[in-house]
Amino acid sequence: MTTLDRFFLEISPFLEEHQYITTVEAVNITGMNRSVVNLYLNQLVAKETLEKTNTRPVRFSLLAKENPFNKVIGVTGSLKQQVIQSRASVTYPPNGLPLLIYGNSGVGKSFLAKIIYEYAIYEKVISQEAPFVVLNCSDYANNKELLSSVLFGYEQGAFSGATEAKIGLVEEANGGYLFLDEVHNLSPENQEKLFLLLDESKYRPVGANAKWRHSDVRLIMATTENPDSTLLTTFKRRIPMFIKLPDFSERLYNEREEIVMNAFINEQALMGTEILLGEDFYHRLINQTYDGNIGEILNDIKVACATQFSQSVVGEAIEIGEAPFIPVKKAISDATELLTYDFQVLNGVPYEQVFSHLDERVEALFLELFINHDPKNSHGLLSFYLENQKKLKDYLTSKGLELHQKKIQKIILALLLIRKNSETATIEIKSLAAFYYNSPKYSLLAKDIFRLMNQQENYSEKELELLALYLSGLIKLKSEIPGLIAMHGKGNASSLAQVVNQLVGDFVFESFDLSLDSSVEDVIEEINHYVGHINTTKGVALLVDMGSLEQMYLNIQKQVSGDLLVFNNVSTLLALDVGIKLSKQENIQTLETIKTENFSVSKKYYAGVSKSINIVVSCVSGEGIAKKIKAILEKYIDKNTVDIICLDYNVLQQMILRNDHSMFKDTVAIISTSYFDHATVPIINVEQIINGSSNLDLLTPHFDLPESKQKCTNDIIKLFTIEGASARLNFIDPNLAINEVEKVIDKYEAHYHMSVDHFLRINLFLHLSAMIERILTGDGIDEEVLEEDRDLLEFINVSKLFFEDIERVYHIEVPLSEIKLIYMILKVLL
Repeated sequence: MTTLDRFFLEISPFLEEHQYITTVEAVNITGMNRSVVNLYLNQLVAKETLEKTNTRPVRFSLLAKENPFNKVIGVTGSLKQQVIQSRASVTYPPNGLPLLIYGNSGVGKSFLAKIIYEYAIYEKVISQEAPFVVLNCSDYANNKELLSSVLFGYEQGAFSGATEAKIGLVEEANGGYLFLDEVHNLSPENQEKLFLLLDESKYRPVGANAKWRHSDVRLIMATTENPDSTLLTTFKRRIPMFIKLPDFSERLYNEREEIVMNAFINEQALMGTEILLGEDFYHRLINQTYDGNIGEILNDIKVACATQFSQSVVGEAIEIGEAPFIPVKKAISDATELLTYDFQVLNGVPYEQVFSHLDERVEALFLELFINHDPKNSHGLLSFYLENQKKLKDYLTSKGLELHQKKIQKIILALLLIRKNSETATIEIKSLAAFYYNSPKYSLLAKDIFRLMNQQENYSEKELELLALYLSGLIKLKSEIPGLIAMHGKGNASSLAQVVNQLVGDFVFESFDLSLDSSVEDVIEEINHYVGHINTTKGVALLVDMGSLEQMYLNIQKQVSGDLLVFNNVSTLLALDVGIKLSKQENIQTLETIKTENFSVSKKYYAGVSKSINIVVSCVSGEGIAKKIKAILEKYIDKNTVDIICLDYNVLQQMILRNDHSMFKDTVAIISTSYFDHATVPIINVEQIINGSSNLDLLTPHFDLPESKQKCTNDIIKLFTIEGASARLNFIDPNLAINEVEKVIDKYEAHYHMSVDHFLRINLFLHLSAMIERILTGDGIDEEVLEEDRDLLEFINVSKLFFEDIERVYHIEVPLSEIKLIYMILKVLL
């Protein structure tokens, strides 16, 4: 999936709701630079995905042609990832990717296969007349020879009764799609016969022993069984894309509602008679678990309609279930008629009075939905509430906020009300922005709640301000000084913050969970980014699990308007004491008097990169190659006695430059593709291992067997060969990748008048071919490059030209951050 595809995916919900988008609106949604957004929008125009007006500002809208995936319920919800995978399988050159769709009976595997075929036509990668051929392999489960002849065809005389040659489905589907349903019924022999078709697009009919035949067929397979237990491992390796479809009961509430209602809409159209649904009956259909999933639901609905239709009077509505009834109509996702509100009435109103205005409308919504509950126009709101109530309650509980159920209901309604109306109104509320800035904890709650409710794509600053203001009227927070906990390890900080918030009964701490290899500089960067966006005039209390107090204070203090107090070696008791004082609104000077020795934290010692004997692996070309070296080491070294750690190259370099011996006191060696000056720990350079000038003798005591050292050395050398690199490409053609990467390296050599040696050339092939796969599968690094380095900027400009062929061949766009990594690899030669 290219960066352009991800950009389009981000702006699509806004386009679908508003019919058009401006450059400014796209910038607000994506957070990207304006010039980049403008470039992407115009590229989408060039691809005939969007069209634009000649107005000022320019408006971009979707072309009239219909994307087949728009017919998929859940395309931006529970099936979002499956749709991304499906689209990627279609557009991958030259003939797409084979894929296997799996899931229980009735989840929509055949439907998705047909949508993928239609999308291929929509994207013009196959012709309008391209075939879509279906074979249910279960029909031939007990006759593998017959299945083979159906698939591949047969020659005259191939078997008794073969009086003339006949083409198979593989040839019939040439240029289009072959859908093999219930593929687990393929015998091992027939799976093996598909190998060459998957690998090289060639096959032999039954009875043909000489000439190969060719078919540019695209394969989609489906199964209700576990692929791991029913398909050959060698067969699965040839299928790069596996897509799992969820059961009906696992789908989002509003999606289940739409599936059910659409089925009744179709039946209503077929019968030409209005249908009225009993409300209880309707909600049972939505919430019931079905062994046959969507297929069983559609059958049950058809039977129910047919039964009532046979007993109905011509011209009268059909009633299914018991009263009260609701009419059959398209599921309402936002209950527009209930959410309408003129936000212009708030113009010029002081922010202190806005809560009562908003709450009056929210209270009316509450009565309509939860008291009067008119099912004719409120079920869309009800489904949104049911989908989000638990998420919101759990989130607020983690912040120490136990709210009455009605308040939770009103927060959800307020968010919908604000989201639906404020974006179309020009509102100027007196001092609203100042309130938002001066209320950091309410502003944080507002941001988190927007994200929690799946509204993260494109909320505006005004919407955040209004929701924060509404929250301030419902929730009374006692603490005013921002309290922050930053700890290494997954969930450590958030768990401690949640415990203290709940014990205190107040939102006193925000948390920052840091990866285990995060440095003090990383902690400082995280905290500075946070405090730079809130009001800190009353000070900040920061609790961390490691790091130099002096270093952290000096680097964070300049971002804080008031006083900064930093505690390191945080414990639960220390956090609880600070939290209680924050909740009592004690000032920062009072917190400074806390005696840390009461919490037995002054003697804690940070043990270095690991508390165990360890080997550090780091590569300038990125974590991917380091992980491959780590995987090789783990084959031969006992992981129970030696910790093998991958560290980011820049993080490791900073650790070495700090000359902190304690960081590496248990480190046996650092294995790297680069050199480090002033290192206090032995460095094993991979290039020297390959050319024979270095070895793994330092690791001898830690190998599990005498012969392991040589085997490990051989595996590392093999990794840095064309053969080894090719074996690690999952689905791009290694020969094509070698040629394209070689062209790029040649261009760098010519432009910079340099020579790339054999080792670095292999290193670049490893890195660039893996980069292509990462970008294609949507895993590429896509971060903003902020450096003002003039050499880097020049390198980026020429690299854009050098990568034009690769971008054209693979239909990708190489992000600037990937180019920066290449710059770091080649920097020693530039």
